[in-house]
Amino acid sequence: MFVCPSCGFLSSERLLFCARCGKRLHTDEESRAIADPVREKKRVRILYGWLAGWILLLVGAVLYAVAYDPTAGHAGSVVYNDEFILEQAGRDAGIRLLPGNQTFRISKNDRVEKMDLATRSPKNVWIRITSGPHAGRSGVIVW
Repeated sequence: MFVCPSCGFLSSERLLFCARCGKRLHTDEESRAIADPVREKKRVRILYGWLAGWILLLVGAVLYAVAYDPTAGHAGSVVYNDEFILEQAGRDAGIRLLPGNQTFRISKNDRVEKMDLATRSPKNVWIRITSGPHAGRSGVIVW
C-alpha cells in the first residue's frame, strides 16, 4: 500500500499524483522510474501478442498443408474426358465411348488438383492428377 504524505490517502498502486488531494507524490526522476517499467511491460505484451499471432498462423498453415487431402472423398469417382461425355453418362448408363475417350476411376493414391476451367454445371470440376497411378491425366468429375 502507498500512502499520500499530505492527506493520508491509501492506494494499492504507485501513483504519480494523489487521487484525493492531487499533490505530486514523487520527484521527476522517481516518476520516470515508475512510468518506464509500465511502458516497457506494455511494449513487451504487444511484442508477445504479435509473436503469438504469427506462430499460430504458421502452425495453422502447416496443419492445413499436412491434413489437406484433395482426393479425400473422391477415390472411386469416375473421370471423364469432357463435360459432354459426363452428361451423356449421367443420362445414359450404357453409353459407348469412342476410342480415346476412355474414362478411369480415381484411386486412393492419386493426388487431385482442381483446375480453373469453366464448366456448364457448378457440380462439374476439371481436375488434373498430379501423382499416383494416373499421373498426368486430366478430365471432368462431379465434385
